Amino acid sequence: MDPLDLYALIEPLLGFEEARERLYRIFLEKLDQLGVTQVLDIGCGSGRFMELARERGIEVVGIDVSGKMVESARAKGLSCWQMELRELEGEFEAAVAIFDVLNYIPSSQLPSFFAALAQRLRSQGYFLADINTLYGFSEVAQGSLWVDGGNRFAAIDGHFDGERLVTSMVYFTQEGGCYQAVRGRIEQYYHEIHELRFDGLSIVDIDFVALFGEEVDKAVITYQKD
Repeated sequence: MDPLDLYALIEPLLGFEEARERLYRIFLEKLDQLGVTQVLDIGCGSGRFMELARERGIEVVGIDVSGKMVESARAKGLSCWQMELRELEGEFEAAVAIFDVLNYIPSSQLPSFFAALAQRLRSQGYFLADINTLYGFSEVAQGSLWVDGGNRFAAIDGHFDGERLVTSMVYFTQEGGCYQAVRGRIEQYYHEIHELRFDGLSIVDIDFVALFGEEVDKAVITYQKD
């Protein structure tokens, strides 16, 4: 199973809903302030942000590389596709990448991602994204977690070496009197803000956010296309 599809199965057990909803509200408030009425959700997941944006009258479409996530979003009546950004056509008033999306992209691949992004944004269009701070990786994401979902369980172990977070996952589901285990791992990469400056897009705002405690674990960056 694709590791991101595996994570899609585990995600509902993790209890991140409150923090995720707060982050969604931050993004929606910023889009409101910018007067955005149409947005592309990159890494849309199961579509929760798309639902909230649609409730505010924002026209929204999404893409994600996880087929499981796209399937879940489409079941909610949302417009989304399983594809990479470089495969997408059309232009958008704004784009968002929420809850670690940029941290899934290695530094070597960021220039090509931002080049593809610039092609998808209209002139003076906006891009909003969050990244994990060093504290977010070393103190929040690192460590072990066991979650009990009744007839399904998950064991998660994250190790951060200062540059990369490797999260190993085991997902158990009950079949009859036995449990079946599926294993996988995902990798995320720590990025300094100065590493996220690329031609064609200017950083116009940065908000530092504490989602999981009192320390700042997220930076929300707003770009505008030149």
